[in-house]
Order: sequence, then structure tokens, then C-alpha cells
Amino acid sequence: MPPEAHLAVQGLNVQYGYAPPVLSDVCLQVPQGRIVALLGANGAGKTTLLRALSGLLPFHGGRITQGEVMLDGAPIGRVAPARLVRRGLAQVMEGRRIFAELTVEENLSVGAVTVRDRRKAEATQKSLLERFPALEGRLSGRAGYLSGGEQQMLAIARALMSSPSLLLLDEPSLGLAPRIVERIAGIVGELNSSGTSVLLVEQNAAMAMSVADYAYVMQTGRVLLHGEVSDLSDAPEVRDLYLGKR
Repeated sequence: MPPEAHLAVQGLNVQYGYAPPVLSDVCLQVPQGRIVALLGANGAGKTTLLRALSGLLPFHGGRITQGEVMLDGAPIGRVAPARLVRRGLAQVMEGRRIFAELTVEENLSVGAVTVRDRRKAEATQKSLLERFPALEGRLSGRAGYLSGGEQQMLAIARALMSSPSLLLLDEPSLGLAPRIVERIAGIVGELNSSGTSVLLVEQNAAMAMSVADYAYVMQTGRVLLHGEVSDLSDAPEVRDLYLGKR
């Protein structure tokens, strides 16, 4: 693993129960301060990989049977999710998964549950509301009443309340209008410019490759190909299957 790798996945196999492996010999790296895209159709294994990275795999009946996940050079494959958040890793799950019955402000407070310094949490929230102005006027309103795009922004803001150095984004453009997708892409770029490393999992390859530096393509639990975005955009597997170009 190069010293600049923020996150490294090495020969990872994942299995649920006694079923065949869902992931087989997956290798992936997110260098410090870079945006890496992970592309693939439904069933490719992208969400399972994120569960392995964020410590959520056991909650879904899965386990790592081979390989290792490293964060800043230290193994994290069996570290509890709360400890991973304290170490700088946060995830925005597919489908947003906000707490619809809670207010916007309460959702943000949940994101800061591992932050022991209240003043720091308050300062972080103030900064995030400047970045997401649509949320500022809705703090006391129920999160379930937000639009789809606003809920996605809330989900991202909630994850950022812990001030992560590495952000895992699972399908942030799912079900959103094109102009909102553009806004989400802009937010991802802004986060990266401020120093946050990003692993962006997407089926929307055009959106992901517009902001990422490097990309991996998964198929049936394996990495099919990977490389710089400028090179992959011309690869037939990406051009024909994900970008709709021939």
C-alpha cells in the first residue's frame, strides 16, 4: 500500500451465511485527498463493499472471509462503526436514510453524537448551514417534509457533522432531478477541495466521472477494470454500458 493511500482494500472476500462469496479478491485504494468513483450495476457488490468499509457488515449477516481493509495504514475490517466515525470515516447510505420524524436540527445532532466538544459541533453545524442554505430555514421542521434533493443534502450534512476525513457516498444521485444531481456533484467537489477524501459509489457514471479522479468498475463481486477517469471514459466497457456512447 503506497504511503499516500487513505483507504486500501486488499484481496477482500465477503460472504453472507453459507452462500457463495459476494465479493471476491477485491482490491481498491482511495488516495489522500482524492475522489474515487466505484461504478457498477445493481448486484455488482458495491453496497456490500461499503458495508465492509464502514463496519456495518455484521449487522446484515455478512463477514469478511479473506483480505483486509486499511485506514491510514491500520486494519479496520473488524472495528465497530462508532469507532470508525471517531477515526474520521463517515458514510451517506443509499436512499438517504434520514430520520423522517425528527427535525432537521435533530438529524444534524445525531450526526454529531460521537463529537464530545459541543462548541466544535455547533461551529460545524453553522458552517454546514452556510454550505446548505436550503436547510437553514427548515431546522425546526420535520425532515420527512423536505424534498428529495433537500433530504439528500441533509443526509450529507449529517455525515459531515463528525468532520470526517473520508466520506463514503452510496448512490447520492438516486431518484433526483438532473439539476439536483448537478448540485450534488458540485457539493462533492467542494468537499474534496476542502480536504475530504471521497469514495463515490454510483450507477450514474456520467455524474461520478465528472467529479472523480480515478474510477473502479465492479461486476458480479469483482473489480472488472480501474484507472484514471480520462482513460476509462474511452474504455468500451464503460463507454457502452455506463455512458451510453458508442
